[in-house]
Amino acid sequence: ELNRAQKEANNNLPQKKLWASSSLLCCYNATISACRFGTAWQAGIVLLQELLDQGPKPDHVTFGASIHAIGGSENGPKGPWECALALLQA
Repeated sequence: ELNRAQKEANNNLPQKKLWASSSLLCCYNATISACRFGTAWQAGIVLLQELLDQGPKPDHVTFGASIHAIGGSENGPKGPWECALALLQA
């Protein structure tokens, strides 16, 4: 009985990891999006870099939120649109 329960738990492990990964990405996306409204676009880019370095893999929502965060700024290091273009090329 215990071995059966362990096998079932192990079989469900990949689904749980996938769920946790997508939930984490959703949190990152929401935080990056919030950086736009708080004019803290640099923090949003730092979060994007964390995702690129450590995962989970950013998706179209992540890049869209990052570009919008930069677009609301006029104080980017190269200018906001150059930063957004660099994201698209990443």
